[in-house]
Amino acid sequence: MISADQGRLVFEPLGEAGWRLCDTDVDAADAARLVAYVERQSGGGYEAIWMWTGILPSIHASREDVLRTAEMLRRRSDVDTGGNRNGALG
Repeated sequence: MISADQGRLVFEPLGEAGWRLCDTDVDAADAARLVAYVERQSGGGYEAIWMWTGILPSIHASREDVLRTAEMLRRRSDVDTGGNRNGALG
């Protein structure tokens, strides 16, 4: 089940306070589909654990902020790796 959608990125629920953030442009069987694990923090905000090499976990005020950050990281990854989503970010 998909709980929210913004273009190619979707939140797939893992429970009441956790989601997988996935890229629907990537085949469901491809590990590159997973962008981040996202968890609602007890004190507020959302922690994102990014699947790209070299990107540290980050805290966001809302899931929409997580989406904006994911879009920015994906654009950066596409530029740095020539579109290869499995590559490390510069």
